[in-house]
Amino acid sequence: MATVKMVLNKDRKKSCGGYSLVVQLIHKRIRRVLYTPYTLKEAEFDKLLQKAVYIEQGSFTRKQINEINIFSKRKCSGIEKVISTLSRLNPAYTSDDIMRRYRLDQSDKYLKTFCERLIEKKISLDKLGMAKAIRSTQRSLERYIGVRMVEFKDIDYLFVKEYENYLCSTGVTQNTVSFYLRNFQTIYNLAYETGIDMHDNYPFRKIQIRHNKTAKRALKLDIIKKIANFDLSDFEHLERVRDMFMFSFYTRGMCFVDIVHLESSNIVDGVIRYKRRKTNQPLQITVTKPLQSILDKYRGDEIYVLPFLNASSQSSLYKKYQAIYGMLYRDLKELRTLLGITTPLTFHVARHSWATIAKELGASTSAISEGLGHSSEKTTTIYLKEFDSSVIDKINEKVVSFSMERIE
Repeated sequence: MATVKMVLNKDRKKSCGGYSLVVQLIHKRIRRVLYTPYTLKEAEFDKLLQKAVYIEQGSFTRKQINEINIFSKRKCSGIEKVISTLSRLNPAYTSDDIMRRYRLDQSDKYLKTFCERLIEKKISLDKLGMAKAIRSTQRSLERYIGVRMVEFKDIDYLFVKEYENYLCSTGVTQNTVSFYLRNFQTIYNLAYETGIDMHDNYPFRKIQIRHNKTAKRALKLDIIKKIANFDLSDFEHLERVRDMFMFSFYTRGMCFVDIVHLESSNIVDGVIRYKRRKTNQPLQITVTKPLQSILDKYRGDEIYVLPFLNASSQSSLYKKYQAIYGMLYRDLKELRTLLGITTPLTFHVARHSWATIAKELGASTSAISEGLGHSSEKTTTIYLKEFDSSVIDKINEKVVSFSMERIE
């Protein structure tokens, strides 16, 4: 069992006659020490209580002695917390494992290292979209910060405001500014929840994160039919990305990350059952004939339905996923040009299109919300394209016409 205590390191005496105050860790007869910034004389340290004590004519005031003890207690508590964690995760841990993990935990006070740890955590939880958003925001912050190592306690209102001004000066859209600020706020809040020392005043309190309304990107039914039926036999890579786009559409807008990670075990008796990686929402989809033809055309290995990931790529799934997404995204742009489609093609457009077409065919918002796996109908309304004014005009004509009819 590891033991942690405060001691004076008497291996070397300082010129002032004192010794370095250290946290001593002994585990499996191996001794390690963690230095503090303080040097105490023997009379200023109580070995039994493991505390600094005030003495007349000493080097420190009573207030300073109290601060030393608070600092030392936090150091010991931090190491004990690491020991408790390692005892659960790796009972065979060593003293070096303890010190390495403790130093890593201490590095979380820096914005850069906290972001890196947060990205790793999100990837381990298969939250790939969030990991991507945090990494993008981290790189943006690093371009703004430069080589400085910024601690969370250095982040105040002025820091956030100047970062916002920096983003605006680069010429990005307001929605991109909002994207980075919103992610930055999320990172800050998560750091706060872990107990990292922060600035006294919440830096985002007076920051207005504005988001401009964007045009709904949904394709009409005739365009969907054109994409589905266009002869792409001479363009193998475009035929594949078209099939993946239609796969999303046929599965009620299944997100790309869920498509890539869909496993053979998720399909039983002609029904797909899976959980959205973004929300963990369980969904069930009956396999239709067009969808079955795509499943028959593309067969993955014994684990995955589609041939993008395989059992041997388990250790690098995130990098593999990113590479696949980038490749297919480029192919979708090429497909759009070939077919002469004005609306940008993305897998999210397939999702928007399914929702909008379902609405135009008479489906209720609540039914569409359930089909998409949304937890709230408010989210679903974002997906639904506004009806063309001509459709509204026709409805208005009927209403006006009816109101002018004579009552016999």
